Amino acid sequence: MSILLDPLQLPSVSLTNRKELPTYSTIYFAIDTSDRILYVGQAQNLAERWKSHHRLHKLAEINKESPVRIAWKAWNKEDLAAAEKILIKQFQPLLNNTKVETPTVIPSEDVLIDFIKAFQQRLIIFGTELKNSDQLLHVHLKYDWTNCSPKGTAAKIKGHIKTNKDKNTSLKFKRHSYIKFDDFAGEVFRPGSRAHKKKAREHRSYNNHWELACNGVVIHITQVKASRSKLPCNYSRSIF
Repeated sequence: MSILLDPLQLPSVSLTNRKELPTYSTIYFAIDTSDRILYVGQAQNLAERWKSHHRLHKLAEINKESPVRIAWKAWNKEDLAAAEKILIKQFQPLLNNTKVETPTVIPSEDVLIDFIKAFQQRLIIFGTELKNSDQLLHVHLKYDWTNCSPKGTAAKIKGHIKTNKDKNTSLKFKRHSYIKFDDFAGEVFRPGSRAHKKKAREHRSYNNHWELACNGVVIHITQVKASRSKLPCNYSRSIF
C-alpha cells in the first residue's frame, strides 16, 4: 500500500524558521537542499512538536552543510500513525529507525572560564553584592566602552557571544539595554552625517548590560568610561 504524495511539492519552512510551523495535525518531512528525505514523522501540533524534537540535534548538524526544510501535509489525527508507517516504508528516510544522537553538554564553568580568559585584559571587578537569604552573590565587572571600533570590548563581547551561541551549555548571556545615553543629551545631528555615525557607534558600545549566572554567582558586565591604561585588568583573575 502506498500514499500518493510528493513531499517536494508541499508547503515548507526552513529548519531555522521552525517557529513559523502550523499548529494543526500533520504528517511532516525533513528535507535537505538535495531533496533527500531525511525524516518522516507525525504531529498533532506541528509547531509544538518541533520545540523539542528528538532529531533536532542531528538535523541542525546537517543544516550547516545542506540547509534543511520542514514540509507538511495536514492530516486527520485518527489516521496519523497509520499514514506515518506507510510513508516511512514508502520513502525510506535516512534518519528514521536509526540511533538518536544527543549533543555533548559543555559544563557552564568551562564556557565561563574560556570567556574570562578571552577578556581578562578588558574587564575589571567593580564590586560585589554579598549573598544573603534573598539573593545570590552578584559580581559586577566593568569594561571601557570608549573604544567604539570593531576591536573595542563591546564589539568583541558581542562577537564572542554570537560565535558561541550554539554551544549546548546552561551558561547563557542575557543582554539588557540602557534607556538613555547621556552623551547624546541635547545634541542634534544630521542623519547620516559623520557626527551622527560617530555617536551611533558610541551608543552601540555604551548601551550594553550583560548578565550571566554560574554556580550560584550572578555576573553583571556593564560599561565604565575610563582610560584603558587605568584599568587594573589583572584584578579580574582573582574570583575565577
